[in-house]
Amino acid sequence: MTWNDIPFDVRDAFQKGIVSAAVIKNYIYANSNPVSRFLMNRTTSGMRERFLADNLFLTKILIEEGLGICGKLSAEYEVRRSRFFDEIDFVFANVLMALLADFALVYFPAPSVKLNPTAATSSAFGPLGARVSRFTQGMPSNIFQVDRPYTMQQRVACYLFKVSQLFVTGTACAAIGVSITNTLISVRQMLDPQFAPQNPKSDVLFTSVMYGLFLGISSSTRYQLVNGIEIHLFPRILGNAPRIVEAFATYILRWGNTFWGSQQWALWAKFTGAQRSGKH
Repeated sequence: MTWNDIPFDVRDAFQKGIVSAAVIKNYIYANSNPVSRFLMNRTTSGMRERFLADNLFLTKILIEEGLGICGKLSAEYEVRRSRFFDEIDFVFANVLMALLADFALVYFPAPSVKLNPTAATSSAFGPLGARVSRFTQGMPSNIFQVDRPYTMQQRVACYLFKVSQLFVTGTACAAIGVSITNTLISVRQMLDPQFAPQNPKSDVLFTSVMYGLFLGISSSTRYQLVNGIEIHLFPRILGNAPRIVEAFATYILRWGNTFWGSQQWALWAKFTGAQRSGKH
């Protein structure tokens, strides 16, 4: 790849001193992989900004989704046992919603690079979306981000904004998942009057809000801390170690976070009465 193959806005931001040489290296690395190249260049600007900030962003997505699907399938099998394949439709619905939530937990708290932090932004969600975009334009996407000197107010605003993002995302994912599960139960009972579900139907609103609160408060805080460790501690501990070493350290860190989050969710679900199982 030559200098002219790098997009103009990336080159221009580097020449103006807005971004460091690491961003150029991250672009080249992401562009060398067909999956990250597609996600970076063919999806959203937010996705592109995260690949520019972190050369392990795709690895972290795969780690979280891998942990998510293994953990969720194990939990589903533990609950259903001999009924696992007979109720594979329920399993699929639960796993799908968990994977969507997993992606949000990687995406929203991840550090990002804004090539033009003062530019006015538009939004596909109209004037309200544009106002939100302008409000968040000067904030970091992670409270521990150090690509420029953010103020304490900006970091606090970032934390609160991420809490709200994950609350909305968690509530939406849970609402869809619980609605699908309740619908499947109703259909099964219509087709087979003797069908007895493992658990009774859940209250969509209550369960969704409880799950949203958990993602917004517990998960958001933990994933901010995970990114902070990766940003500040790993470079000091690992130094110039090969990328695979950093990827392994990230796996161990995120596995521990997943285990810790599972324990917190079990306590939260028991305390609130939410019956939906999860790993977050």
